[in-house]
Order: sequence, then C-alpha cells, then structure tokens
Amino acid sequence: MKKQYIFTERAHLMCPGMCFGIAGVLDAPCDKSLLAHALDAVTYAHPFLRAVIGCEKESDRYFYAVTDEGRVQLKVFDYELSGLEDPLVRDCFEQAVCKETDLFSEGMLRIFAWRMKEQTCVLFVFHHLLADGRGALGLVKEFADMYAGGEKPDTVEERLIQSVDDLPRGAHMSGMSRMLVNMFNKKWLKEGSHLSYDEYRGFADSYLKNHSVTHSVSVTEQSRLAELLEMCRQQGVTLNDYLLADMFEKQRVFKIIIAKDLRSQLECYQSGALGNYSSAFTVKLKRRGRSIWHMARAVHSEVRDRVADISALCLVLTLYALMEPGLIDASAAAALGGFDSKAAASAGKTLLGYEKPDGCCITNLGKLESKTLKEAMFIPPASPAMRLTKGIVTVNGKMYTCTLERK
Repeated sequence: MKKQYIFTERAHLMCPGMCFGIAGVLDAPCDKSLLAHALDAVTYAHPFLRAVIGCEKESDRYFYAVTDEGRVQLKVFDYELSGLEDPLVRDCFEQAVCKETDLFSEGMLRIFAWRMKEQTCVLFVFHHLLADGRGALGLVKEFADMYAGGEKPDTVEERLIQSVDDLPRGAHMSGMSRMLVNMFNKKWLKEGSHLSYDEYRGFADSYLKNHSVTHSVSVTEQSRLAELLEMCRQQGVTLNDYLLADMFEKQRVFKIIIAKDLRSQLECYQSGALGNYSSAFTVKLKRRGRSIWHMARAVHSEVRDRVADISALCLVLTLYALMEPGLIDASAAAALGGFDSKAAASAGKTLLGYEKPDGCCITNLGKLESKTLKEAMFIPPASPAMRLTKGIVTVNGKMYTCTLERK
C-alpha cells in the first residue's frame, strides 16, 4: 500500500477530544476467544488497524505507519449489562478518553465488551484519525457480521484525500478567505514556532482533565420513529431537517454545524475503507417559524442550497488544505492557552472556532438494517469548539441519540 499521509485529517492530530464511540449489540453470546477471532479478521482486512502514527521530521509530515501486528486493544469485562442505555457504557467511554492517546505507540482503536443476556454489548472507541463516523459504523458492522454471522470482511486498501486535487470538482475558497488564510500562514512562518507532539500531549491531558463533558442518551423506538418519518414525508422534509429544527428551537441558537458524507464525490475513496471522507458546514436559521414544521422546511431549503454549493460544502476541507500544517497543529493549543503563539492563537479563534465553546453540532450516521448488529449508538467527539453535540444513528428501526454537553 502506498504511504498515506495525514492531510485534511491533520486537524484531528493535535486537538483534544478527538475520540468518539460506537456501541453496539451483537446477536451472539459473549465469548472472548470469538471476539479475538473477529478482531483478527477485521485487522487483516484493514491496514490502518495495524498502524500507529509516524513522522518524517525533515518534511514535518505525519503518516499512517502500518506495521505487521494489530494495534487494537480488546478488553472483555466479566459482568453483564442491561443494554446500550446502561450508564456503564458511557462511564467506560469517559474513562477511556480522559487522557490523550499516544498515537505514536498505541493504536487508534480500543474495543470493550460485556455480556448482555444471550447477546454481546461492544464499545468501539475510535480516534478520529482512524475513521469518520460513517466509516466507524461500517467497521462495527463488519465486526458484527464476522462475530455473529461468520462472514469475513473484504480486504480494503485505504486511499485518503492527499491533496486539493482529490477534493470534489468545484471545491475552492473565495479570494477574501484565501487572503485571510495566507495572512495567518505568513505570520506563523515569520514566528518560526513549532509545537511538538509531546508538548501537545502535555497540554491535551491538562485540558481534558479540566474540561469534562457529560453524556445523556435517548431512544426513539420503531413505532415512534415510523410516525416521525411519515410526518416528515408529508411535510416534504427529511428526519435530519426535523432534528435540526428541534435543536434550533430548544437551544435557541441561530446556527448549527452538521457533517456531510462525501464518499460518492471522492474518486480516491475505496468502498469500505477507513479514514476520513466527510466535510462539515454551518446551517443558519435567521428567523424562527410558527411551528417546528415551518422551521424544518426552512432548514430543508438551507441544507439543500449548501449541499448544492460544492465550495461551501467543502470549505472546511479546503481550509485545512491551504493552512500551513504546523499552524493547524498549534491552533487548538494556542487558542486554548496551552501554547505561546500569537499567529496560531488568532487562527484557532478566527478560523477554527476555538475562542469559546459555544457551538452546536449534529452528526447523523443514518440508518441500516442488520441481522448481526441489532442496535447501535454513536457517542460523538468532544470538540473544544462545541458546547453541545448530538450523535444519532438508527439500526433496525431504533434510533439512539447521544447528547454531549460541556459542564
């Protein structure tokens, strides 16, 4: 496999809170040896599960250093859970992410498992460098198919976005925005600063210790979800439009960030590959409607227009592509008071939203039907720019919503 460099993903490398979880119910009893066997199968199929992060010091480029051995940690507990809503799942996740992972010596995935009557509950804790949410859900589905169905996953060659040429055609940044990025780049190069990975980890551990978050879970059962979907159909909106409108109303905000999958628009993407193939954009609602459905229709129009505008859809990826790599590395730490750089602090606050955690975000991984993965829950990452994030996924007609809030 050709060496895969960290390019647009570099924004995840030196930013605290870039771990997220996928919890699932596998339709087979809990068996430690079978769990290890399933893990071996997916590890063989995906090179990134055998990788740590490497660095070319002379060029300051980071890459996925694929090794011959699996790097995934597996821990099986000897007690039983009541279900995905069990607080122990969230407790386990919070404990797993309370310190920054050393990506140069550890893998980017940890798996925890429990008995759940005649089924198995698993929690996959991903570092964002390994996958985006949709890719992570796909890996959990492959694991479930192997564990509960004996279906071996196909081997996939990871091919990431490696340059601006890999972005969808039409992805570009306006002249004024480009001038602003170039200004910060020049200031950064003039400073001659550098944030090492070890320095970053010291900052990240302190930040995570002093900026905790809470997680809550709600479940929408199949009958209620079917009603919502029918009402959305009648109103000419999607379920995501409705969820955004509901968040606008309850949080009393005027903009929300949502994730958008780009797999169908990227020639580099190989079906089933790990890595990051998503973008994010801001949905704005300037005036509130008379009803939730009036707001949902306004959201629908806004989302439709943004998705149709490739430059707006890919703005954040274009930004990462144009920023100096070292500036990206230092932006979060400098903006949050953990590194001395005026250029990086200004870029982190102005371009990346780290000035204060007041953002709201929804990431909906969509829906799937599965005989082996009976239920799933998405625990979203705790970006320092967000005060509230909702992670949503629907499996077999049952929708889990996990809400993250900063204390």
